[in-house]
Amino acid sequence: MINWDKILQEKHFPSLKEMLNYYYTNRGLSAVAVSGLLGCSPYTIKGLLKQFGIKTRNQQTFKINWEKVAFSSAFTNITRALRTLYLKDQMSIAEIAKQFSVSTTSVRYKLIELKIPRRSPGLGRYWARTRDEAMEGGELTQKP
Repeated sequence: MINWDKILQEKHFPSLKEMLNYYYTNRGLSAVAVSGLLGCSPYTIKGLLKQFGIKTRNQQTFKINWEKVAFSSAFTNITRALRTLYLKDQMSIAEIAKQFSVSTTSVRYKLIELKIPRRSPGLGRYWARTRDEAMEGGELTQKP
């Protein structure tokens, strides 16, 4: 059983609703992140948000404008940006996510959506692509 009074006292909030509103709405943390902070299940947080009438977000709320992301990084479109960074420059998904200020999951889903072949984790340096193959979407070839 969760001792909400103790958590409220530790976090210096007068009420559970204000604490949830602060973390979820004002700071923009996900229900999973809030649950990690408070030591409970994400389902508990989602239930409390509903109970207190705090509007929840869905995936559409955070849909990334990938063309804007590509344009801000000097690429003409996101397909070329991801092909160049991931295939030609051999950047990791984490490095690309950091460069574009998006999550690694967002980058991974975009690679799948654009049908850009993904490398196995850690094998990037053992696999090579010629520049033309990378830009045209060719198959991976092992280095001789």
